[in-house]
Amino acid sequence: MQGIRVVVLDMDNCLIIEQETRTGPEEIKDGAWKIIFDDFPEADLTEVIEKVKREIAGGKGDRWDIVRKVLAVFSGGKKVSEEMVRERVDRFGRMVREGSLKIGVPEEHRKMLRKWQEGGFRLAINTATPRSEAAEILEGLGVLGYFRSVHGRPETKVDGLRAILNEETAKPKEVVFVGDQDGDWLAAKEIGCWFVGMLTRRNSKWDNDEEEFSKIKSLAELDVGK
Repeated sequence: MQGIRVVVLDMDNCLIIEQETRTGPEEIKDGAWKIIFDDFPEADLTEVIEKVKREIAGGKGDRWDIVRKVLAVFSGGKKVSEEMVRERVDRFGRMVREGSLKIGVPEEHRKMLRKWQEGGFRLAINTATPRSEAAEILEGLGVLGYFRSVHGRPETKVDGLRAILNEETAKPKEVVFVGDQDGDWLAAKEIGCWFVGMLTRRNSKWDNDEEEFSKIKSLAELDVGK
């Protein structure tokens, strides 16, 4: 990947990850959904949440849409107010922030951020986490200053990459996006930039698949030499 000027990182289970277990904020979210909806039957809830996630995949919705749709299913026909939605979304957000700060950024990832910054690379975050919340988490982890921009919901991953290309006046092949989900790969493919997959417990199938992209277990393995 010669000619790279811009390194774009997904946040959850990519920049923020527990190295030994290969887990991160995505697993925190799994648990948070069950807690904020603990007044509903768990077996039914799991099925409903998975169905809703499929419906909003690819940037068609966010956590607000998930909460609205889940509440609608279990409301028994009663009206779901925005106050009810906000209360659960806020609880979910607090749990994700607290969990992300507890997991933290591995020291080897911090070293790479410093190395890339000192080497003149432009760094950016492109996440599905709401933008303001992502910035708050990054600041709490002490790494916000490494990134020239933070992109998150309501932007899609494709929107974020397009904005970064514009902000950095970069060509697609001057940008590499490191992510951990199929949606990240598809976003990079649509934009035409390089993609590198971060291997996690959730995407273990990537370990054996003959994908069109490189895969790593640490940012220290990412070679973006000029």
